[in-house]
Amino acid sequence: MLDRLVLPSALASKTPAEQSEFIRKALRDELSPDGIALLKKRARFGPLLELFPHEATNWAAQAGVEVTNCVAFRLDRPDGLRAEVVLVTQSAIRNPQSATEYRLLRVNNVTPLATLHHATSNSPL
Repeated sequence: MLDRLVLPSALASKTPAEQSEFIRKALRDELSPDGIALLKKRARFGPLLELFPHEATNWAAQAGVEVTNCVAFRLDRPDGLRAEVVLVTQSAIRNPQSATEYRLLRVNNVTPLATLHHATSNSPL
């Protein structure tokens, strides 16, 4: 799993076990099958800089990747809750000639947003 993620720089000095524990907890709390299904149906998808113009440069810099190599899913609720998934092309990290795989750079509020959506089945999402 660690090969599929871009770890925050704060985790770079941690052991693989500590990194795995952090990732396990983060993904359990932030990502779910229902959340992914909701993103698939309702989220906007596109270049990171287009979907998150105020945060994109900072998020890419924190991960040590070029913002132009990132794409994102964004889903906003009227109450202000926002789901975010940011991916970076694998090729941007290893081989610029092959852009077929992606690594997860950021995930936030996907599960909470799906839980709220299901709890209020007449949600405007």
